[in-house]
Amino acid sequence: MFTSRFTVTQLYTYPIKSLGGVALSQANITKTGFQYDREWILVDENGVMVTQREYTELALFKVSILADSLHVQYKDDAIDIPIHYKAGRSVKVLVWHTYASGVIQSDEINRWFSKQLGKTVYLLRKDREIRMVRRHDGHEIAFADGHQYLIAGQSAMDDLNHRLGQHYNINRFRANIIFEGGEAYADDTWHQFNIGNTTFEVTKPCMRCPVVNIDQDTATSTKDTLKTLSNYRRKANKVMFGQNLKCLNPMDQVIRIGDNISISSTKDSPFIKGS
Repeated sequence: MFTSRFTVTQLYTYPIKSLGGVALSQANITKTGFQYDREWILVDENGVMVTQREYTELALFKVSILADSLHVQYKDDAIDIPIHYKAGRSVKVLVWHTYASGVIQSDEINRWFSKQLGKTVYLLRKDREIRMVRRHDGHEIAFADGHQYLIAGQSAMDDLNHRLGQHYNINRFRANIIFEGGEAYADDTWHQFNIGNTTFEVTKPCMRCPVVNIDQDTATSTKDTLKTLSNYRRKANKVMFGQNLKCLNPMDQVIRIGDNISISSTKDSPFIKGS
């Protein structure tokens, strides 16, 4: 076991895919990711997922988790979405390379989101059909792109900000776990690690899309983040930042801000150190 130099400093779950994240002091581990993470998704009339890639204003939909509902606030309007699962008519949605199915939510909820976005959309809640990602020895997910968790380091963000001459918030990378400690991009060499009693395995570096250009507090978008990353974090024509993870022992586990990260095994970094 390697000596821990890393500490969890932020935790996030994103109940509705591509909408605002919910900051947590502790996070419950489930078989698909953090509790409620990407369990809901917006789709258009053709069943195509609606994301910040096309609608940057989704960043301004602020979500909070209440006892019995998700509270979604957009500008001066708000709606509550029942949090307890209710069976109903399911439809399929293509989330990148795999299909997932979800239950269409109420007409009232769908009208509210359609009004805010100025187009017809439907909110789906992940149904009980298992969605497995077969790569990386397989793992179950809800509406996430392809992995259960994403971790990123504040040191890497500080390095990027230095290169940019900016002070961007790491929340534009929409990670579940933020850590501090160690050199920038230290996570490039991680294979397996523990946070408390929970064991995670890195499945692959996270390939970044233009969403990282979007300020999650203003929904304004510039091209500098992805452009700068491409100068030194490009591999096989993909830009990488952070690590995708799966959990090896997901049942009845909780992780907390302040927990240490203990690295149990490492691998070679895919990147040449320094640039």
